[in-house]
Amino acid sequence: MWFRHDLLMTDALRRIITHNRGKVENEMLSIISDLMQIKQMGEYLFSVHNMLDMLKRNSVQAEAGHIRKILQDKWKFQPKPPTYYMVHVFGYNGEILSVPNQVARVYSVTQKQLEDIMSEC
Repeated sequence: MWFRHDLLMTDALRRIITHNRGKVENEMLSIISDLMQIKQMGEYLFSVHNMLDMLKRNSVQAEAGHIRKILQDKWKFQPKPPTYYMVHVFGYNGEILSVPNQVARVYSVTQKQLEDIMSEC
């Protein structure tokens, strides 16, 4: 028997999938989504260290290895070679801090990739 994916996808199923993700993964999605919406970016570049700092500021315990595992194994992202990029991070008061000319192995997330991850089944 054949089923169409779009017929099986309901709001209840999306909520179940969202709640089955880990706290770190949900928080990472929230942080990236918020930054991209506020700064109106089509693509967001960040390093593991940037994400780790933002998670700590949101009182989420995480390790760099766990963040890498989510990015590479679950989301299938690969780090770029060391690159100059503009760091956009949330500050302690909720403001967005931008620091130019940082060098790191960054991960790149586009708006479409973020939407695909958030609606993934």
